[in-house]
Amino acid sequence: MARLWFLSSMEGSPWGASEELWSSAALLALADGHEVTVCMRRWEQVPPRLSELERAGAVLRWRTPLPLKLPFEVPLVQRFRDAKLPPLRLEERPADVVCWSHGALPDVTWQAWAQRLGSRVRAAGVPYVTVSHGFDGAPPASEGQRQLGLAHFAGAARALFLGPASIELAERWLAARLPGAGVFRNAVTLVDAPPLPAEPAVRMACVGRLVAWQKGQDLLLDALGRAKGLPDTWELSFYGEGPDRAYLEQLTAMYGLAGKVRFRGHESDLARIWAESELLVLPSRIEGLSLAALEAMSAGRPVLATAVGEMRTWVTERTGFVAAPDADSLAGALEQAAAARRDWGALGAEAREAARSRYAAGDPARELLDTMLSVSRA
Repeated sequence: MARLWFLSSMEGSPWGASEELWSSAALLALADGHEVTVCMRRWEQVPPRLSELERAGAVLRWRTPLPLKLPFEVPLVQRFRDAKLPPLRLEERPADVVCWSHGALPDVTWQAWAQRLGSRVRAAGVPYVTVSHGFDGAPPASEGQRQLGLAHFAGAARALFLGPASIELAERWLAARLPGAGVFRNAVTLVDAPPLPAEPAVRMACVGRLVAWQKGQDLLLDALGRAKGLPDTWELSFYGEGPDRAYLEQLTAMYGLAGKVRFRGHESDLARIWAESELLVLPSRIEGLSLAALEAMSAGRPVLATAVGEMRTWVTERTGFVAAPDADSLAGALEQAAAARRDWGALGAEAREAARSRYAAGDPARELLDTMLSVSRA
């Protein structure tokens, strides 16, 4: 039996795509008889997956919420507040191996609790595996941040990223090679959906948290307001919730799109989304590898996405349409997609093959757990 710690840097919301992989690996570890400790930010409402982990036998360790601002805005304020956190003592709950899940690569350089705990983990000689889900959009590092990042990622037994593009970005940000870097597969739900409907309405979906500075829904609304080549019958559904819903609803009205755009809230039935939608539009400013994109592709739907993160390697002219993360480029890509609508079926078939050939076999959560156990002290 091994003693496993799972640490999540998640701050912006109670749950997200970055939490699916490590939590699935933790459930497998518990089922295999290992001891599991989970450290996450405390939220007023505990996410259902954490309750499931606790029922399965995991010990939950909470950290105090921090100021909800961009990391490069308030490092000193955050460090001051974070200094008041109770220590997370490894000696009270020893670990043979640690999995450190990062929503964004630089977060360890501004989260003081992470710096303190990382120092303890390295001093104790506990091997750890980092899992970094996103990186695009981070400003250049200060020398202090770079040194903190180097200590953390160079000290990892394995530093895992979403793909080669993410490794290149990380090494450029750190100005150092990461010989222990590797690629992980995320936990993806493969979706079965009917063929594209033969009807005049163009039904598009944008799936993700309503956080405009990251997901770029404001750019999409701007683009829809200026695109000239769309048929009159187009519709867009936003699936997801988030702090920017009211803002985006007001923006929809400002651009005169109220009759075309609907806010559908969270939808757990992915097959239903893709039975009703023909094209996924992802206007993200910052993205790692969108689970929504992989789900849509597995359902045989083409994707229109901005060329950020690993999306630039998944969405090509063979599987969809590519734009820069700005309104003009998105408007042009929307017009291009509308003009090529007769090709959506073929693009969707290529997208389906691309997603399923990578994710149909094996279990990404089991792969992560096996990687942890391969470097464990147990």
